[in-house]
Amino acid sequence: TNENFSRNNTMSSIRILFTSLSLSFVLFFAVSSIVVMPSAEATLGVDVSDQVLINAWSCLNSTGYSFAIIRCWRSYGNPDPLCPHTIANAWAGGMKHVDAYLFPCRGKDAASQVNGMLDYIASYNQPFGMIWLDIETNPSDGCAWSSSDLPSNCKFIGELLQAADARNVKVGIYASRYEWSLTAGLDRTIGASRPLWYAHYDNRET
Repeated sequence: TNENFSRNNTMSSIRILFTSLSLSFVLFFAVSSIVVMPSAEATLGVDVSDQVLINAWSCLNSTGYSFAIIRCWRSYGNPDPLCPHTIANAWAGGMKHVDAYLFPCRGKDAASQVNGMLDYIASYNQPFGMIWLDIETNPSDGCAWSSSDLPSNCKFIGELLQAADARNVKVGIYASRYEWSLTAGLDRTIGASRPLWYAHYDNRET
């Protein structure tokens, strides 16, 4: 996919997610994308990579959606300026859970990106639940994952995770089987203990 998230987007870059939670796991369905994470009840949600105003969140809330994941770090390695306002709008529109996601640039320091995103959100005093690392093909100049050195990619993912841990922020991973195979390799277990937002495009709520 690309910076504009052409993953079967609907509603102007809002991806609909179905979340099926139990005491041991959560499954989010984003058109055909799944998240796995600990929780205790079922909910519906969306993730967004563009500005979404309060009335749109209120509309979603009125139809049963209560979870939002907001892009807060762009693929070229800078904060998303729409992030803090969209987080605030999501809360104001009635979302009960709001998370942030980071699209990392492989060509920049891992910890600096995690800290940069967290500091940027904090500068606006915006509360959120956890962060997600968007592990997929990065089209931005100088930001692509190595295609020949998968262990170095895994090391970089580990550095992202460690940076979040150092800030005492819960962190999960977004990936599809295909993108993970290209980036880390299917036999790699980096981040295996973390919540997983698993993209699986079969147009079925799972």
